[in-house]
Amino acid sequence: MKLKFFIFLSFLLGIQHIFAQSLSQAQLNYNEFVKQFSANGECDNAYGALFNSYKEYMAVLDSSQPGSEEYGQSKARLEKMMPYLYSGAFYYTKKGNQNNTNIFVEAYVSVCVHNAFKNDNIEKGDDYPTFAWMAATNAYNAKRYEKATLFLTSYINSGDATRRNEAFYYLAKAYMNSGDNKNAKYILEQGLMYSPDNQPMLVAIINLLGESKEDDAALQRYVTRALSFKPSDEGLLNIQAQLYERTGEFENAILFYDKLGQMKPQNLEIARHLAICNYNAGVVYATDADKLEQMTDKKGRKEAKVKREQANVFFERASEILNQVLYNDPLAFKYAIALANVYAYLGDEAKLSEINERIIDLGYQP
Repeated sequence: MKLKFFIFLSFLLGIQHIFAQSLSQAQLNYNEFVKQFSANGECDNAYGALFNSYKEYMAVLDSSQPGSEEYGQSKARLEKMMPYLYSGAFYYTKKGNQNNTNIFVEAYVSVCVHNAFKNDNIEKGDDYPTFAWMAATNAYNAKRYEKATLFLTSYINSGDATRRNEAFYYLAKAYMNSGDNKNAKYILEQGLMYSPDNQPMLVAIINLLGESKEDDAALQRYVTRALSFKPSDEGLLNIQAQLYERTGEFENAILFYDKLGQMKPQNLEIARHLAICNYNAGVVYATDADKLEQMTDKKGRKEAKVKREQANVFFERASEILNQVLYNDPLAFKYAIALANVYAYLGDEAKLSEINERIIDLGYQP
């Protein structure tokens, strides 16, 4: 135990020594900045020393414990250098040095959004929203999504509305690229509260919900909204059709698959969906008819007859499309079984026998 304590104590002393060295080097660089700035005003040497000092103080701040002496020293110095980081960005903008402009912009924004200052209500320059947007764009394009989410959130919180829609969109995309679909969904919902008709955000949340299949009610709301702008959009029609099919609204699904079929009359996948939806719609009506026929009253029997006729309509169309599917895909076993069920229901013994032979040829029992 004594040996372990000695090792642990040595480890702590080692960390403190590293912090002391880092703080000492950070102070030396800051002193060099003051020296150069006092003698020559704004110049590359001054801002180079400033940026080196910023990096060293930020490293200590990120790795030390809040409340520690090192933490407090680094925080105080970073707050003091903020106006110079701000002016450094403009200095390099005037020189046409975009790379260094971006470096100072991100440095300034990184201090502003750091947890150490979240309760301090630090004063930010008038151009802060522009800086936050620039830093976010650079981070996003470089695929540094954790930084991008931080900067984009800060831009949105600034209250500036100039690029608010884009900020919500790219913040959601940054979360998606990081595998955080829960936060992506939340951000898109918030963005659409500000701009209900924003099409990029609508497309993004529809695709997200369509892939996850976890919130069909929300998906339906957004698809309905998007279709009001683009009623003939193939992607939206396909999502709506699949959504209706997934939720058991087969007649509505048929309406949308029919629209898609008119756009792509030779598409086998659309034909497959149409066949199954017509088959399932027929099953629903046939089941309802069976239940109603067990009722003894005249009204029930009358309703059963209507249901039975409707079932026949869907089964007839299902048989037509199922035959098309099997013509193009002769080995599609489940469609052959569905067609056999249709012929059995319709009482077409000849065609039932024919499809049963095909099922046996496929190696299955009819």
